[in-house]
Amino acid sequence: MIYDYGLEPELVASWGEVHAYRFFFDKFGLGTPRAVSRYPEDWKARVVAAASSAREVERTRVDELVQMISENAINRETSPYDAASAWLENAEQEHVDRPFDMILASSNPRSHADILVGSAIFPGCDPRWDLKSSLSPVARSPADMSAAVAPMLKNCTVAHLIDPNFGPENPRHRRPAEAFFAAVLANRRGRLLTHIEIHTSDKSTPDFFRKTCQEQLPRVIPGGLKVMFRRWRQKDGGEIFHDRFILTDLGGVEFSVGLDEGREGQHTGVRLLGREEYLFWWRQYFGEPPAFDPAEPDPFPVTGTRRGRSVGSQGMAGTSR
Repeated sequence: MIYDYGLEPELVASWGEVHAYRFFFDKFGLGTPRAVSRYPEDWKARVVAAASSAREVERTRVDELVQMISENAINRETSPYDAASAWLENAEQEHVDRPFDMILASSNPRSHADILVGSAIFPGCDPRWDLKSSLSPVARSPADMSAAVAPMLKNCTVAHLIDPNFGPENPRHRRPAEAFFAAVLANRRGRLLTHIEIHTSDKSTPDFFRKTCQEQLPRVIPGGLKVMFRRWRQKDGGEIFHDRFILTDLGGVEFSVGLDEGREGQHTGVRLLGREEYLFWWRQYFGEPPAFDPAEPDPFPVTGTRRGRSVGSQGMAGTSR
């Protein structure tokens, strides 16, 4: 539900004109289904430079847009970039190796199928532009639930799966988790992954939970991938630990029923969190202090052994966003 866009710096620099500013102001950034790749690494500086000859009011608008877009930008630190070639030529080559979901540019001289010309953007112009913020119904199968969030998971660097009912002893929880882990690694192609974590409640004893995780989950987690497990306890009179989310550095989604597998014919809603919603729920788990008490002093890791797609060269750090 959050897709990867490549934006030509010169195109974004033209959005300081009032009609373009008003149209694009809320189309990218945290809480929207469109995240922008920081491509190349100095993308922000390139936009500012391209707008340097515009009127002051237009430069101010471009600065506002860039700040909003950069709030949840996708990093492509390891992507090559030929400074002697134009941005669009570089982006087309990058698209071969590590595809964007869409590229927006001022022109499309080589008639590339995945490039949309900025002046041709309007509601209904392309299904890859008219993205939904809510998917319902989504079958409660591992394949359908993971497919709903795969564009977000393959590009994030941090992912937190939050379900107070998660139990490692239950296949209906393990199978979707396996599908989510696979989606995190699918087509990543060098994009950094630093942290993935499952959050649940303290419905079982600490010894049972840890022992079952260590026994049941390595064969569910791709080889070499380290997943952290953290349990929470409600505070007296505090927030109810009930809602189910996947929160990433790109944004977050809510699953209306849960992250577990349902019976055939059962469905769930999957909804993109708006910016303020996302920030609220992020603070609930990672604020100082969080809204819940830790059930144990520290989370613990489980490293995957499942054959097939593995974490490969992706390092896993033990830190949050």
